Amino acid sequence: MKKLVVFAVLLGLLASFPFHAKAEGIEAGQHMWALSIGGAGALQKSGMKGTEMGLPDQNEVEWGKAGAVFGFSYLIFPTESFGIGLEANDGIFGGEEYKYSLAGKDYKIDTGMNVFNAMLSMRANLNPKSKFRFYIPFGAGYTWSTSLFVTEETISGSSTDKTYHASSGSLGYFGGFGFEIDLGDHWSLGGEGRYNAFTYDTDKIAKKAGGEKLAGKKDYSYISVVFKASYRF
Repeated sequence: MKKLVVFAVLLGLLASFPFHAKAEGIEAGQHMWALSIGGAGALQKSGMKGTEMGLPDQNEVEWGKAGAVFGFSYLIFPTESFGIGLEANDGIFGGEEYKYSLAGKDYKIDTGMNVFNAMLSMRANLNPKSKFRFYIPFGAGYTWSTSLFVTEETISGSSTDKTYHASSGSLGYFGGFGFEIDLGDHWSLGGEGRYNAFTYDTDKIAKKAGGEKLAGKKDYSYISVVFKASYRF
């Protein structure tokens, strides 16, 4: 409840911002640059069992949990209601830290993933002529995901670290909902929530670590929420 109250107050402050220039909303033929930054959360586990990754249990390990995302985009609006362009964004996800002891040795395993997207980006403006606009972003393109697998073995206080990286490319896509408020004729601020999906080949990290095949190609997804600053001309 407190979060809802804070959100309502922030919207009220934005609505009362002194607009010195008369904003006319989005017009056909305009261009828009945008920068975004925010957070994200993975929606499923990796599909790889702990025993396959060197852990003494059958539970699935995390490919990622919470992460930070940032990116930029460039759009052209052929009509006031539709924009199309390109965007690049990157997500850095921390995974899980696993610790266990076995046969007088202490082990620690860390996982994580970097997800880079190069996309054809589109958006449908629901109320393009308003100073406070709602829109639907969506798109598809290429996702380059790099998995991280770090092992640390400790014997009598002496530790040995091994780090493995393995990359996999796939089709990626997204869809979501956004809003923005004009701060004059050119600048606008807003926020956006997205569902993002891609595929990762788990056998790539198994090969790097010298292990057997794992779960093969797995479909992963995450939710992202970002703050956006845009310049329209």
